[in-house]
Amino acid sequence: MRQTCPRTLTTGLILQRTAVLVLSVLALTMLASCSSQENAAATNGETQLRATAELPVVEGKVRDQFKRDLASSVRAGMRPRVFAKLGDSNIASFNTIYGLGCFKPAFDRFRYLEKTWARYRSVRLPAGYPVPWGSLASAPCARANSFSRFSAATRSDFFSTQLLTQPRQLLAEDPPYPGWAPDPVCPVDDTLIECEIDRIRPRYSIISIGVNDQAFLLPTGRAAVERFGGIVSEVRRNGSIPILSTIPPHLDSSAESGNWNYVVEINQAIVSAARSYRVPLINVWRPLASKAMVNFGMEPSGLHLETLGGYDKPGALRRSVDFRPRGLKFGNNRRNLMILQALRRLDREVAELGRSSSSSGPS
Repeated sequence: MRQTCPRTLTTGLILQRTAVLVLSVLALTMLASCSSQENAAATNGETQLRATAELPVVEGKVRDQFKRDLASSVRAGMRPRVFAKLGDSNIASFNTIYGLGCFKPAFDRFRYLEKTWARYRSVRLPAGYPVPWGSLASAPCARANSFSRFSAATRSDFFSTQLLTQPRQLLAEDPPYPGWAPDPVCPVDDTLIECEIDRIRPRYSIISIGVNDQAFLLPTGRAAVERFGGIVSEVRRNGSIPILSTIPPHLDSSAESGNWNYVVEINQAIVSAARSYRVPLINVWRPLASKAMVNFGMEPSGLHLETLGGYDKPGALRRSVDFRPRGLKFGNNRRNLMILQALRRLDREVAELGRSSSSSGPS
């Protein structure tokens, strides 16, 4: 037998293994490149979010649109001391904003917010339909107001486009999903936004939604900008002034990755929507995405806002309005403070517009 055969086989095997090795290296390089791109995108997105103001900046084209929205709200009979909540569990569950409607905050150095807090507690509203699966950490308030009302347009597990759905669509789910049960007072053919605005006639509507878009495979980018734009347009169509909010961080875990980056991308879309549709913006993500916060302001699962002393422990609502330094390391406390600060800033803008134009209506 010629001795070239084994040599040929050996050479072929070497070439084959070399090819596999080269392909493996190329694959790893591509994966590393993709990972680097994802990390770079997240970094760029975070840079944009950290450069975006925490509280509404009402100037230029945003101010012009705000003035038009205010005039529309006056013509529609919206009430100056009322706002609506539109969103998912981080604005719907019983342990969040409700505390502002139930207890006087420990204002500490934020005493200047007391008038704003009293202003939005002064109008009594229907209590609303209790949010299914809300965390009942404390006794409910004796009377409902903008802070403590159960909104018809907030539900646990809601994704963004559901704010534009009608009760008949939710009731037609097969099988029914308990967390999405609509408020029985809502007309079956009205959108949930339409129902809530018609029910309480709010000057402002605060929109905070998007974290569940990931679980329902809704895209980020331009498609997300359009989703939030549709929500803004529906609020305006019903005579209220839209206020967009970025959503809190969603923390990664050993069992689930990609949460943090998805929220960064969704928040980029919210910022873009605020810019494109000229909407005041509350950037909740920015202060929470800091190591100065306890667990980035989130409870242990990384999905919901945490409260000083525990969001699910008795007395959570009272503790959620503690604005002393120890309290502001927790997500609910910090967001509650920001909402008061944003309402105060918007009301001051309304007053300024009122001084410059008698047609702006009551402040």
